[in-house]
Amino acid sequence: MATARGESAPARLARLGFTDPTRAAAALAGGALGAYESVVDDDGLLRDVAGTADPDQALTALALLLEADASLAPTLLADEVLRHRLLSVLGASRALGDHLLRAAGPGCATSRTPGRAPPGCAGRC
Repeated sequence: MATARGESAPARLARLGFTDPTRAAAALAGGALGAYESVVDDDGLLRDVAGTADPDQALTALALLLEADASLAPTLLADEVLRHRLLSVLGASRALGDHLLRAAGPGCATSRTPGRAPPGCAGRC
């Protein structure tokens, strides 16, 4: 992930506010996030992660959620409001991120109907 100006990924991530830019760059290059190239290449998503209270925590939780729920990636790219809300939660509270991970399944993390779990969550949401 190098910018058009030739800036390295860790340098860019440090500029965006990541406290461990080398680890963040590694997460973006491989593992769960690396498998979703469209998410990693989306500057809007990266700016939203960087805008959270704790970008490093939000990125880690996002990687784990993508690993647990493959349907989340296209949903996050298509729904900017949902993406911003989810990333805000992931960056603000490790406990809420952990809760989403425990409940993770197709559509669980992105349910748009308060109080109603999507099919497949089996009451875990």
